[in-house]
Amino acid sequence: MREYSRKLPKTQAENQASQSHAHKSSKETVLSSVVVHGNKCHHTATLSNNGATLEWQELYKSPEYVKNLKTQTRRRLVFLTLTSLSLVFLVAFMGMTLFSSGFLLSKLALFICFCISLPWLVFGFWNTFLGFLLLRLPQKKLEKIVYTGASCSTIKVAGEGLEKEKHQTLLVSCIRNEDCNSVAAKLDAMLEDLHRQKQLSKIALAILSDSSEPVIIENEAVMLQELKGKWQSQLPITYRRRTENTGFKAGNIAQFVKQYGHLYTYMIPLDADSYMSASSICSLIEKMDADPKLGILQGLVIARPAPTAFARIFQWSMRIGMRLHTIGAAWWLGDNGPYWGHNAIIRIKPFTKYCLLSPVNVRGPLGGAILSHDLLEAKLMHAAGYDVRVWPFETTSYEENPVNLSEFLKRDLRWCHGNLQYFLLLGESKLNALSRLQLVMAILMYVSSPAWLGFVAIATITGIWQIHTKSGGVTYFDPQLGPKLLIIMMCVVMSPKLLGLIDCLLTKQRRNQMGGMLALLYSAVSELLLSVLISPILAFSHTKFMIGLFTIGKKKWARQHRGNHQMTWGQSYRLMKLHTLWGVLGLVVMIAYGFSSLWLLSFVVIGPLIAIPYAVYSSGPLLSAKTRNLKLWCIPEESDPGETLSHLRARENRGKAE
Repeated sequence: MREYSRKLPKTQAENQASQSHAHKSSKETVLSSVVVHGNKCHHTATLSNNGATLEWQELYKSPEYVKNLKTQTRRRLVFLTLTSLSLVFLVAFMGMTLFSSGFLLSKLALFICFCISLPWLVFGFWNTFLGFLLLRLPQKKLEKIVYTGASCSTIKVAGEGLEKEKHQTLLVSCIRNEDCNSVAAKLDAMLEDLHRQKQLSKIALAILSDSSEPVIIENEAVMLQELKGKWQSQLPITYRRRTENTGFKAGNIAQFVKQYGHLYTYMIPLDADSYMSASSICSLIEKMDADPKLGILQGLVIARPAPTAFARIFQWSMRIGMRLHTIGAAWWLGDNGPYWGHNAIIRIKPFTKYCLLSPVNVRGPLGGAILSHDLLEAKLMHAAGYDVRVWPFETTSYEENPVNLSEFLKRDLRWCHGNLQYFLLLGESKLNALSRLQLVMAILMYVSSPAWLGFVAIATITGIWQIHTKSGGVTYFDPQLGPKLLIIMMCVVMSPKLLGLIDCLLTKQRRNQMGGMLALLYSAVSELLLSVLISPILAFSHTKFMIGLFTIGKKKWARQHRGNHQMTWGQSYRLMKLHTLWGVLGLVVMIAYGFSSLWLLSFVVIGPLIAIPYAVYSSGPLLSAKTRNLKLWCIPEESDPGETLSHLRARENRGKAE
């Protein structure tokens, strides 16, 4: 483990030593060479290994900067105090509820499951609650309080005496067996928008492919020719395809920046479903120019209007709660914030020097390339002395959500596998305590699923045992404290949704954008009911995947299907048959032993029982059309797509017509 930890981030020396070897051994096809506009990187600050500034030392000794650091420390103490006190209170409350009548091993197992599943809920509650309070402030004041990086007003100071390099920001589109028409439409629309805003001179484009299907490879060549035919006279366009996708997306970017990253100052990674307006791109560039200590700036990403009811439910839920959660988290995380792998801007030089990842050098299911690379890259950037921040306010930066349950689980389980790999990285010497805490929370995001199911299963088994043995004298949950704890936990779980709803209802413009008050209330109630049904489906999927991962071995990940695709009954059956069996067994047990004794089991039975029909109908056009007509789960872009999305739709329609 210690040997691996030393190898995790490649140093600059290691990169230089391996660069020539990588250039020779990497199996790639280059259809378009890089257009060089100079080899000078305009970094306004140079950082040493311990993060101390050299050129900008005086700037970061300024009273304002020192004040921001003290403010950041106080905020973290406030947040960690709130979460710690909440955790201590709830753990003690559960301890009294379980052990007031005596100790049993089964009670200890319940207690452990409860403790594992609790932190993720408590952190989510306080992030959302703080975000709700902060959103009561005027927008300008809110931005100043939440985003404590250098203000864009310092651009003149930060850039003084520097000659701006053309094409300093590289848009990096990462694709693997994608629909080339869709990718081309998004890239072309982004370049058109940048051209209209007279900002194209700042940009270069690189398309990094890991595609393996011959037809798609041919389509990518056609896409490249079309983009080059239209834009090559105005910006550099590079296409690079590897025949082996070593390290997946992160590996492709790593190989590229090691060879060509010195030609550019910043890069903006884009997934195949990413779309950003010129204003969003330029805003990120301006903030990076203003703050030479800023290594990664993540913008808030919002979903485009979805074609299916399944995706519309998910995107509505995210739109209600994500803004509050992200603002609350940004308030206390400060310069050690998140990176989500796309729709963000990265300073290339320190990224190449400190953040390129080696595979996990261990055997077993957690070994190999790090799947959830983004969070770890952010923590390594921070460990090198650079800030990692998030701009938590909605802009015109978009992504697409999975259109059905199958595609959602495919993505979610890949993230689950990647987050579990963090177990091996917690001892990494370069990471500070806050970075390790974020890795732990990422792990608990998925480990809490089997803990929750384990809690329900143990409670059910003990209930059946009591019925069989007629051991009425054994009390597992204190009759006075148990109901109170249940109410408290329901408040913790439901508060993020409720606070998001209240936030929308309090703002007239937001309320109207999301269909009006009546539609908002209907959407909230229906989404809450559906989330109760879907949660055990996801928890069962996570648990089943983890069991398979550590018994059968690693799964080979297939590409993501992003188009509108209704699941068939056969596909739904193959995907959800074990979930349904779980639901049937649970229902039989409840009927046999009485609902009153095993009511807790109902929370994890009803959802799996209807999993198959839910997967079919939620991905179909009929339910989607009905919910859209009723303005259920409506997001602002459905009522008013705005200039950015209207332009993208026009470009997509033009591509289909051609």
